[in-house]
Amino acid sequence: MNNTIKRFSDIAKDDIMLVGEKMKMENVIDKEIEIIAFAVINSKYTKLCTKIQFVYENKTYFVFTGSSIITGQLEKHKDDLPFLATIAKMDRCLTLT
Repeated sequence: MNNTIKRFSDIAKDDIMLVGEKMKMENVIDKEIEIIAFAVINSKYTKLCTKIQFVYENKTYFVFTGSSIITGQLEKHKDDLPFLATIAKMDRCLTLT
């Protein structure tokens, strides 16, 4: 096979499905997790939401959030993935710390 031909998995990082076991946000808050990927997707409840893929206690999970703060933080630091973070509730907002 020609080594100069690109692999789909190398060029389409944004198109890869985020797999894992679904976890409720309330079970993730205040726990340190390793965020490995995320995707901004259409939601059946709001226009857009963010699906976050993460590792916690050596198992892969995903969680959904409508938090524009978290989405902005992930977009800003997407080139630094994976990284450790904690999802914290500040008043009525969610944020990464």
